[in-house]
Amino acid sequence: MMEGNIWQKTEASGICTVTIDNPGKSNAINFEMWEDLRRLASEIDSDNSIRVVVLTGQGGTFAAGADISEFSAMRTGDNAPAYDRLTETAIEALASISKPTISAIRGFCIGGGVNLMLATDIRICARSSIFAIPPARLGIAYPRRSLERLVEAVGEQQAKYLLFSARRIDAQKAQSIGLISETVEADLLDEVVSSLATQITKNAPLSIRAAKLGITAMRSGSEKTWLSAAEESAEKCYLSEDYREGVDAFLNHRSPHFHGR
Repeated sequence: MMEGNIWQKTEASGICTVTIDNPGKSNAINFEMWEDLRRLASEIDSDNSIRVVVLTGQGGTFAAGADISEFSAMRTGDNAPAYDRLTETAIEALASISKPTISAIRGFCIGGGVNLMLATDIRICARSSIFAIPPARLGIAYPRRSLERLVEAVGEQQAKYLLFSARRIDAQKAQSIGLISETVEADLLDEVVSSLATQITKNAPLSIRAAKLGITAMRSGSEKTWLSAAEESAEKCYLSEDYREGVDAFLNHRSPHFHGR
């Protein structure tokens, strides 16, 4: 059995933490861990008790990317397409979760770790974090959807810089180019992420879902497609109990209590 796994823990508040756990290899992600992620993402998406997802790494590292020690056996010849399909479907499963997703990053976030981070909605890191995308050092191609997300996040010029040079960049540089949403002191990372996740759980789930769906549709579909998706999501919001609760709470100067219906 391979070392390492990816596991999740859900609190009563609706915050689900997904942990990349292979500290002996700086949280490098092996074949079984990619399978774990794909399965967990599907389970999380269908669990209505979950309101927000936090992706993090065990110990002092987010993820050192795919486990390169497997490449000679599992990413060559006839095995390579199956391995690539698994990693890509796992990342797409993460990106397709309908709930808000947050990456909490400390230490190294390299290669496949960046792919995972880019598949989440909000990315917060410790100031000591280091980022790199090293396919050019390994002679492999960067996955198409991850490439699209990278360009969307940082723009064409910075994407080329990161991919062509394979250089490491620090948290300040990562935030300045749009790779990261926010940087904080390492000892405050958990507190800042928890505070944001808690705030999200207090907001209307249908409104958040509509926003995420609308943004995704606008980015990836035709104008007709994303307009239809946005209009359908908005209609569900206005017909919901949460909408009535939000208006009543505002008019009566109290905090709303949303239930996602």
